[in-house]
Amino acid sequence: MLNFTHTLSRRPFTLRCGAVSPAELWKGSFRLLDALKDEKRLIGAVLEGMLISRWIFAVSNQRFAFSTPSLACPEIERCCVDQSLSGLSKVAAVLDIAAPYLNMRMSSGAKQMIKCVIEQE
Repeated sequence: MLNFTHTLSRRPFTLRCGAVSPAELWKGSFRLLDALKDEKRLIGAVLEGMLISRWIFAVSNQRFAFSTPSLACPEIERCCVDQSLSGLSKVAAVLDIAAPYLNMRMSSGAKQMIKCVIEQE
């Protein structure tokens, strides 16, 4: 249990400062989105700034990590720069786009949570 807690407590720091693969970025982004979805007014802009910059880095410098990067990277990048989305809804939209290209399996509940966050903004 201690190791699990220690890993979770380090994840936001790793997302801000450390090297992280796109798959780990997706998992960390999803966990933060799930944990903070009800606090969107307080944390949305901060989380967007932190995570979207990491996604831009991933599509620019870690293309190899995506299946079909020629499709995945432009689509993710377009979502990252889309001004019609902001805060947690932008993070959720990026996760929704990136999931199949990173072979992320999601339960129907996880898919529904992402859709709800996208639609709430």
